[in-house]
Amino acid sequence: MKPYKHALTAGTIATVLTFANLASAQDAPQASAPAAPLSKKEMRAQNHQLVKKVRLALAHTKNLNMADITVLAKGGHVTLVGTVPDDGQISLAAQTAGKTAGVTDLTNNLTVHEIGN
Repeated sequence: MKPYKHALTAGTIATVLTFANLASAQDAPQASAPAAPLSKKEMRAQNHQLVKKVRLALAHTKNLNMADITVLAKGGHVTLVGTVPDDGQISLAAQTAGKTAGVTDLTNNLTVHEIGN
């Protein structure tokens, strides 16, 4: 092929791709309608699943004693309550819970277990 034919062919392909992208963008819905609010039963089920995910993540975290940790969830907000043996485990539990899929906000109310109590 001659050089000007390469330029013509490349330009044609670019034009076709541009129109194809425009056409597919117009076919896609612009904005989906807001999802219907969840029923109380569905919300409780989602909260329960999130608690299970966080507890599983905590259980698989090395060097974390989660025996006295309670996990609460409501609409993506997770609260950790309870006691742990040392300060390092407080931050470890918070990091692990915060990285869990579905957690949008985290409140860490863990404290260090005092000896003798």
